[in-house]
Amino acid sequence: MLGKLMKYELKACGRTFLPLYGAILLMSIIVGLSINMEIVQVKSIAMIILFGLFVALGVLTIMITIQRFRKNLLEDEGYLMFTLPVISKELIFSKYSVALIYTILSGMVSVFSFVIIILIPNIKNFSFDDLLYDISILSSGFSSVKDIFIYTVLLAFILYTIFILTLYLSVSMGQLPVFNKHRNVVAFISFFVINIVIEKVYELVSIIFRSSIGDNVMNISITESSDFNALLSDFSNIISPIFIYNIVIYVIFAIILFFGITYILDKKLNLE
Repeated sequence: MLGKLMKYELKACGRTFLPLYGAILLMSIIVGLSINMEIVQVKSIAMIILFGLFVALGVLTIMITIQRFRKNLLEDEGYLMFTLPVISKELIFSKYSVALIYTILSGMVSVFSFVIIILIPNIKNFSFDDLLYDISILSSGFSSVKDIFIYTVLLAFILYTIFILTLYLSVSMGQLPVFNKHRNVVAFISFFVINIVIEKVYELVSIIFRSSIGDNVMNISITESSDFNALLSDFSNIISPIFIYNIVIYVIFAIILFFGITYILDKKLNLE
C-alpha cells in the first residue's frame, strides 16, 4: 500500500515539477547557445527567464511540500486518506519520501543545467581525453576525503529531512482544535518556535559533547608531511567525530519530529 501511495504522490507532484524541469533545461540550452552570439538582448532575456525559473523551482518545492501534506491529510481529502488500510506513519512517510525525491531531482536538474550552459559554448574545444584526465585527478584526491564527503551528504540529507518534518509538524499543530480560528498563524509561528527549540537543545548538547571529546580531538596530531593527501586524511580523522555527533543528534531530532506528527494525526486530528 505504501508503494501505491508513493506512486500516486509522484504523479500528483510530477504534473508541476516535470514541465518546470523541461523549461529549465530548454532555457539552459538557449542560454548556452546565446553566449557565443553577439545579440546581447537574447542572452540577457534568456538568463533572466532561467533565473526566474530557478526561483520558481525553489519556491514551488517548499510550497508543494506543504500543500500536498495539508491538502491530502488535513483538509477534506483527509476523510478519504484516513479510511485507507494504512497507518498514519505510512501516510506521513509517503509524503516525506516523495518530497525528498523531487528535491533530489531538482538538485540534479540544476546541476545538469549549469553543465549545459558551460559545455555548449566550449563544445568545439571539448576533449574526452582531457575529461578522463580531470576525472582521474579528482578521483585520486577524493579517496582522502571520501569519509568527509559521505558524512557531508548524509548530514545534508538529515537536515533537509528535519526541515520537511518541521513543516509537517507546524502545519499539524495549526490544525489542533484549540487553534481553529488561527490555524495559519499558529502554523507559521510553530515553524519558528520548533526551530528555536531544536537550536537551543543542540547548543546545550554540544556543550556537553565538546567537553567530553575536546581533549581527544586535541591529541590527534597532523602529520608533518608535504603529501597533500596525507594532510587531507589527517584532517578527516579530526573532524569525523564531529560529523558523527551531528548525524546522531539530528537523527534523534528527526525521530522526535516524526512521532510528534504521528501523535497529532492519531490523537488530535481536526480536519477542515
